[in-house]
Amino acid sequence: MKIFYTGKRLYIFAVGLALLSAAVSAQKIRANQFLIWGIGDNEIMIPSGKIIVDAILTLENVATVNNTFYVHLLDNTNKGLFIGSDSFQGDYFESYGFPLQGSYEKGHFVCRLKTINNYQSPMASIFANPCTITLPDLSSITLSSAILELMDYAGNGRGFGIGIDVLDSTLTLSSIRLEMTLKSLNQTAPDSTLIFSLDCPETILHPFQDHFPSGLSVVDEGGIDGPSQWAVINGELSQSANIFTSEQTSDIRKKGTYLVYDGGAALDDYQVDVDMRSADDDAVGVMFRFKDGSNYYRFSWDKQRSYRRLVKNMGGVFTVLAEDSVPYLQMQNYHITIKVIGSLITVLVDGQEVFSVEDDSFDAGSVAMYSCGNAGVFYDNIAISTY
Repeated sequence: MKIFYTGKRLYIFAVGLALLSAAVSAQKIRANQFLIWGIGDNEIMIPSGKIIVDAILTLENVATVNNTFYVHLLDNTNKGLFIGSDSFQGDYFESYGFPLQGSYEKGHFVCRLKTINNYQSPMASIFANPCTITLPDLSSITLSSAILELMDYAGNGRGFGIGIDVLDSTLTLSSIRLEMTLKSLNQTAPDSTLIFSLDCPETILHPFQDHFPSGLSVVDEGGIDGPSQWAVINGELSQSANIFTSEQTSDIRKKGTYLVYDGGAALDDYQVDVDMRSADDDAVGVMFRFKDGSNYYRFSWDKQRSYRRLVKNMGGVFTVLAEDSVPYLQMQNYHITIKVIGSLITVLVDGQEVFSVEDDSFDAGSVAMYSCGNAGVFYDNIAISTY
């Protein structure tokens, strides 16, 4: 199991050891993981009358040149940093987005979009490839299919991003930078440069071997079919006891068992990601901004009772903030993302937003994995990233 935490304010317990404060100042994308950096539509400000004529994407301070990885322009991405895992032995983004090629330059991996042409690009069926246009001053510029795709993605009003898929070894990088050169289609405005950058956060990685690390505490609240059975099986965190308190659909308390990160009390604005699947058909989920057993938020998913539910437990009183009637599929892996920024709570499943609500009851608190009446739930790739 991989469990990692990103952000400059975090400290986490190492496997079987005492408090760990050392960190690696770069983002690590492991073999069979992918990274998506989404640039929001509200960040894209291309002045009227200007077009993109050049763009350079740089993966800065890449640690090794011996890994296989793929880089793509992506359309319609969610804003922010997302890291997921896949079992596909190849390019995860093969049928999604526009592939980019690059080369190593002084320790960086650089993709110069002005030189990248792909005759399979949708833009190749619309424009000549490469495309030459004449400016009002009668000078001409050539636009590659990569530049045309970037203009299309940046101009559709829905945001765009960069995808990196690592195939066979760990890729380490410190930051990602996209620099675009803009040229005026008339003679009333000077040329300009637009820069987007992502400083990859510090990362602490703790692979689980045959046990989970100290600093994570088990709490059993269910009085039926306990105690819980938290363990690590084949590198995944699992909970295999049917511990619960009530099987009534109307009882939103649904107390069972949870595994909480002890060192997260001061976490305020953050994102938690986890891969999750269930062999059973009962409730499983994630608790966040957890202060204690009577004060937290919880996202839970139940197949038997057919609900996804976001609740607040404040002083022992439970309130439903959002819910729907979508069941999960047994033994299917789902990537759950929960973002808490100020009073905004956003829940995504496999990158698609399912809930977005405002609630300011809790402004900080830790994270816990949750199970109720579920005798076969698995978690992997648990990550906490601070904003």
